[in-house]
Amino acid sequence: MPTTQLTGIVENGPLEANVPLPIIKKMSAMIGVKMTKDTFAKGISKTIPLAGGVISGGITYSSMTKMGNRLMNTLEEGVNMTEAEFVESVEEVKLENLEIIEGEFIEIEEILRQEGEII
Repeated sequence: MPTTQLTGIVENGPLEANVPLPIIKKMSAMIGVKMTKDTFAKGISKTIPLAGGVISGGITYSSMTKMGNRLMNTLEEGVNMTEAEFVESVEEVKLENLEIIEGEFIEIEEILRQEGEII
């Protein structure tokens, strides 16, 4: 809901039923700020996007931390592989992904050196 719509709802709605406005007015009077429904509505409309950002950031942080730890653990397991385990793992991947094409590669610099084009 856009904040402009929220401002209209708060300004025109029964604010006393949802928020104890007299308490907020007394607290703001102590500070020296005149609190009206309009001022309160504008303040609320500015804090909702901020609260949404904080909540979204918290959810992102918690999920990324969990997934990052899982990735780190998985990568640490892969580092301790022997050569035989690595070859076996590559063969398993080849069986799962039949679209992998084996090929032989040679360095271009080797060919050019053999032909005398690179010194």
